[in-house]
Formats: sequence, structure tokens, C-alpha cells
Amino acid sequence: MRNRILIIGADGFSWRFAKKLIDRGHMPTLGRLRKEGGSGTLNSVVPFETSPAWSSFQTGCLPSKTGILAFHRYNSDSRQIKLNSSSEIAVPTIWELLSAAGKRIVSINMPLTSPPPDVNGIIIPGLTCPQLSAQTVHPPELFEKYIRKNPDYLIVNNEHQATLLAGAKQAADTEEARCRLALEIMRQTDWDLFCVQIQSTDVFQHRYWWALDPEAAGFSDEAHNQAATFYARIDAVIAALTNAAGPSVLTVLVSDHGFCAKRAEIGINSWLRQNGFLSLNLDQGPASVLLKEKIKAAFPPAKWLARLYGLTASRLRAASSGREKKSALYSETVVRHIRETIDMEHSFAFCLGGMAGLLYVLDKKQGERAALLISQLMNAYGPNSLEPLIAQIQPIAEFCAGVVSDASAPDYIIRFLPGVEARISPEDPAVVKSGIVNGKQSGTHEQDGMFLMHGESVIPADRLEADIIDMSPTLLAYMGVAIPDHIDGKVRGDLFRNPPDIHYAKGILPQRQATTYSETDQTEVEKRLADLGYL
Repeated sequence: MRNRILIIGADGFSWRFAKKLIDRGHMPTLGRLRKEGGSGTLNSVVPFETSPAWSSFQTGCLPSKTGILAFHRYNSDSRQIKLNSSSEIAVPTIWELLSAAGKRIVSINMPLTSPPPDVNGIIIPGLTCPQLSAQTVHPPELFEKYIRKNPDYLIVNNEHQATLLAGAKQAADTEEARCRLALEIMRQTDWDLFCVQIQSTDVFQHRYWWALDPEAAGFSDEAHNQAATFYARIDAVIAALTNAAGPSVLTVLVSDHGFCAKRAEIGINSWLRQNGFLSLNLDQGPASVLLKEKIKAAFPPAKWLARLYGLTASRLRAASSGREKKSALYSETVVRHIRETIDMEHSFAFCLGGMAGLLYVLDKKQGERAALLISQLMNAYGPNSLEPLIAQIQPIAEFCAGVVSDASAPDYIIRFLPGVEARISPEDPAVVKSGIVNGKQSGTHEQDGMFLMHGESVIPADRLEADIIDMSPTLLAYMGVAIPDHIDGKVRGDLFRNPPDIHYAKGILPQRQATTYSETDQTEVEKRLADLGYL
């Protein structure tokens, strides 16, 4: 018998509100799958954010082995900050392992699959892909066949909407366009594993937590009903995908993390700057973002011309790739990113990351000063401080637990208390900001995500628990593929009526070429991440 799998990745989703939406009749398909299948909490990794969590899902390995701890990394040898890409994942992904075993895979919109590896099947990358084109999908002819004729297909749609109802419609429209493309490929392609990632669930909760949580500032029944229209349409997407796949296919629904109310955000780089550990480039010349901002503030016409130029240039780039951008706001956004503003020559330390702080010490010889920095930061925001935001600051050697790290590894991992996230911009004078803006509660990540397995071979059960790193080895075993011995996760045979046979093999290193984002591509992705609230 040929075992086939449909994976639906719902970014940031959890049973916390899914159960309420099911009980109120907004998500009947999810309710039926949950009743008939096995489901429960899926523990994410630390840091529990998009890039490291989905990388661990794809590999079955902890971030200490994947090497992906955030959207960015810093290379101490070259003293450069760059975006992470698929080529930085240090271990093979499930797509590569299945391909090597002769299986045919389809992956749509999964983060950190850009540039797409050379697999037996189809990969349409998700978040961190600069632009969809013949150069960024696999195989290249896929772009002309499926994507160019679907102008509504977007990696994300970050155009600002004035109302909650409009935001719900926009998010649902994005995922329905993705579903239409997936269904077309599903009907026309032979596959063993088919994966579709839904990014808008994460974006929606960041922006509209106040409409989802009855205890959140700004909540009302009317707002909740408007937000529920988005989830009802997501339920219809789940129904369309599972119906098209058929009853003999194992359906796996997973999230990379959960969500909770954002209590506060802390600007670690702002604190470092105020306490003499970080300096900014104030005199970079014409390319300086700070200087450009000062010019535009002093001369309003310059601001208008800059926006016009940015919009025109962005549209030209999009046209050259065959995709016209739909959002002027996206094009006009100016990201004053730390790679352009931090003076690496005169700074002692800086921080990357969102759900955990990645603290880099630039002068390794000054151990006493590093210890002073950690002590002062914990005194200011540690568990015993007057403003507790930080749970722990952990040396990288302790976090990696014996795994050899490379030149991009930070020196410390800053773990935050629940409901706290980092802000990496060093220019904001405020170190701490509230999670409530204009009387409305924002959302942020928590570690508990969700999983669901549905199929003839699955034992119906609720309130189960698994780790996100268990998913990859479990699915490999289900498909009869040997599990590399470097994988950290374990096979969850207890989820099946007839547990799959488990075979192990010596781990292999992926054969990938290093990726270098152009300045234009890196800025393009950073604009998207900033609009989504990640930077």
C-alpha cells in the first residue's frame, strides 16, 4: 500500500481559540477532523518563531543543529548581518530526504525553502523569498505554468486595511488564492507528500488579538464575529484540500507555535545603546538611512520624491519578474535596519531575534565587560527586577548542549518571560513598550502550538502532546523511509493503530550552494518582515 501525506501548516495557530471557533460553528471541518483523529499540543522550539520553528519542523532537529535561530544571522568572520535562507539549514530537510528515497513531494509557501533545493517534485517558497519568479521556484517552468496566471497569489499580503472586517477579508483572500493554486497542482501532479503552509493565521493574530481574546483590551462580541469570518474561510480551505486529497491520505495539520497577548516588547539594542555597549553609524554618507531620514524631515518635497522613486523602482522590479505588486504601502515602507545603522567597529555587542534575543559580543577578549553587560541587563529586566521581562540569559555553549556552533552563533540566548518579545531596532529611545496600542491588545508568540493527524491508520484521541521535532521522523517512518541518526525528534508510533516500522540510517550532510542575497532582495524581504511586525 502506498502511504501518502497531506500537510497543512497553520502558522501560529493553537487549540486555545480553535476549540472556541469549533464550538461556535465557525470551523466545522476542523471540528470533524479533531473528533475523528488524534490531536493535541505541539511543543515548539526555542526560539519559538517562524524561521527556527519551521526549520526544525522540516528537519526534525533542534535549532542548535539546524543553525537557524532567527530570520537573520551575523557572521563574525565577515562582520556582516544577512538573512537566513534554505542554504543555511545545516541538516537535510524532509523534502530532500524523501526525494532521495524516490518519493515525489510538493511544498507550497513553507518559510525557509528559498532558494528551493533540487528535489523530486515542486517547491514554491514562502516567507524569506524575495520575489516569486522562474529563478526562485522549482522547477523553473512552474512559474509560467501556475503562478504568472494567478496574480492574486502572494507570499503574504501586508497592505494596511482600515477596518477589522477588511483585514479579515484580505487575509482570507490571500489563503484562498493559495488554495486554488494548490488544488490545481494537486489535480495535475503525482505526489507522495503535499504540503501547504498558511501564513495569514500568524499575521492576523499579531494584528487583531484584541478581537480574538475575550480578556484583551478592545475586545467586543461584534469584533470577534468579524474576526471569525476569516477563520470560517480558512476552515473552507482545509475542507477543500482534504477533500481533494481523499480519505486514504494521512492528513497532518501543524502549527509552528501558539499565540498569547503581548504584554510588552523590549528593545535590547536600545538598552545596549543607552548603556554604552552599542554605537550607530551616523556618518555613512549618502547611503546612510539616518541621513536620508533627516533630509526628508527637513525638506518635505524630498520625502515625496523618495516615496515616488521607491514605488516606481519597486514596480519595475516586480514587472521584470513577471509580478506586479498590489500594495503601494509595501513599496513605500522604509526599514531602518540594524545592518545599516550599527557601527560594528565601535560597538561592543548587539542583539538579533524576536521571541528570544540573540546577543553577539563583538570583542571576545573583554570577558569582564561581557559579564558586566549580562549583570546590568538582568538587574534591569530579570525576574527579580522592578520590571521583569527577561527569564534567563544563557551562554550559547549551554544552549547548544555540546553541538559545535559556527561563526554565526551568538554568544548568549536571552529568553523572555511569557508575552514579551524583542524589538531589534536600535534607534527607538524607548526601551520598553506596552503590548496595548491605542487601547487595543496586540498578540505575540507562545511556545505551545497544535497538531492533528487524521486518517484510517490514526488512533482517535485528544489532549495528546508532541514536539515539533517529532513530526519529520514520524512522517518519514510512515512513508517507509529510513530516519537519519542525527535527528533529535522521535517517531510517534503511538499515534497509529499499526505503528510504522522504524529504520535508521547514517545522517548525511545536505549538498547546497551558499546563498548571497543582493541588497535589493534583502531589503525586499526585510520590508515584508517589518510590515508583518517581525523587525
